[in-house]
Amino acid sequence: MFIMGIVRKSMGEVKIRRLGIFCFFDKDGIADDYVEYLLGDLAKNLEKLIVVVNGYVNHDGLRMFERYAYQVVLRENKGFDAGAYHHAIVNVLGELKIGEWDEIVLCNDTFYGPFVPLKKIFQAMDGKEIDFWGLDYRKGQFLSFIQSYFLVFRKGIIENGDLFRYMKEYIDPLETDISDVYAAFEVGLFSYLT
Repeated sequence: MFIMGIVRKSMGEVKIRRLGIFCFFDKDGIADDYVEYLLGDLAKNLEKLIVVVNGYVNHDGLRMFERYAYQVVLRENKGFDAGAYHHAIVNVLGELKIGEWDEIVLCNDTFYGPFVPLKKIFQAMDGKEIDFWGLDYRKGQFLSFIQSYFLVFRKGIIENGDLFRYMKEYIDPLETDISDVYAAFEVGLFSYLT
């Protein structure tokens, strides 16, 4: 199910400058074939891709990432995917470079697929007047959120600084408690942006 947040102005028929930030973690440092399949399809829909490795990746995995990414970042395995996204947005891109993009895709390796080309999903969503969306919306009685394995943020949230500000101020890239990460990243970010 596709879900959105705040309404945005229509972008019309302009080519979208889309950056992807992909988070990878495997306790043994092995990037399985499904990861390459996902990256292969994702990369077709991006102008550039940054891969952030939490922990270690073996030589074969690193070479595979280098085929798809313009930059591969290795970092300590702390902060889970939120820490990786924080690092890429705050430390690699920074406040000035983040504004160069029309869309930023945050994606990690915790799901299989895509089972339909991501191009079709992006095309379907391009016609929607929304500021952010994801593949899996969870509506709770008190708290709702979009699961963080695939999130897309559009120009309005990027340009006004909301995405950068939230990542810098509210995401602890070294957090080790998964519950705190979920609360700050998935639930907190959704609440902040809506």
